[in-house]
Amino acid sequence: MTAELDVLRDVVMRLERAAIPYMLTGSIALSYHAQPRMTRDIDIVVELVGRDVKSVAALFTPDYYVAEADVGTAIATSGMFNVLHLDKVVKVDFILRKDTPYRHHEFGRRQRVRMPGFEAWVVSREDLILSKLAWAKDSGSEMQIRDVQSLIAGGADRTILSTGRPNYRSRNYYGKPSMQDTTPEFRRLVQERFARMAPEERVLACTGMFDTARALVESSLPDGLDPAEWRFRLCERFYGELAARAYPRRLP
Repeated sequence: MTAELDVLRDVVMRLERAAIPYMLTGSIALSYHAQPRMTRDIDIVVELVGRDVKSVAALFTPDYYVAEADVGTAIATSGMFNVLHLDKVVKVDFILRKDTPYRHHEFGRRQRVRMPGFEAWVVSREDLILSKLAWAKDSGSEMQIRDVQSLIAGGADRTILSTGRPNYRSRNYYGKPSMQDTTPEFRRLVQERFARMAPEERVLACTGMFDTARALVESSLPDGLDPAEWRFRLCERFYGELAARAYPRRLP
């Protein structure tokens, strides 16, 4: 099992032991439903209504870096907070579920699925499409549009898509991105190949990409680093300033 999958399984087990409702989203969910794409971190929507800051932070210490102040701000503002596995150097982003009708419906449509070696809750294909359409509209990202095309190619409930959030009706986004670095025939072959894979195999492909990128970064680090310095530099390469917060002993 890859480092990213190890951390994902561990986090899922901690959330479920604490009876915290959650669902996987982002690239892990994309890779489950459609064509795998590498991710540097794990995205999880959580419902923390009635939870206090200290109990949430205590779920992850001492194995993870987690700042109580960040958790408190996220709960107060329905925002997000990060945790970092200190040994494996894998980041998890927790997004607080918004208290809106759409987000309640989205959470209600989450699906219990089989991951490699464990089970977890994941956002539905249709709601992932709607979220990516929103991100594409806000950012102009062609990558999000390609993700949407990949998700739709695998089959989706058009009723849910057409009655999603009014500002992000999917019918406006079925077109192709303006820039293409592969031919339509090649894209079709890739989509067909991944469509034949089991969802768990696609998740393995996604997390395997992370491990490949990680191996390349590790190979570029100087020899002879002590473990603390090695983890700091690895974290810095992947997550930037989070390294100084997660590994304060590195600072003078």
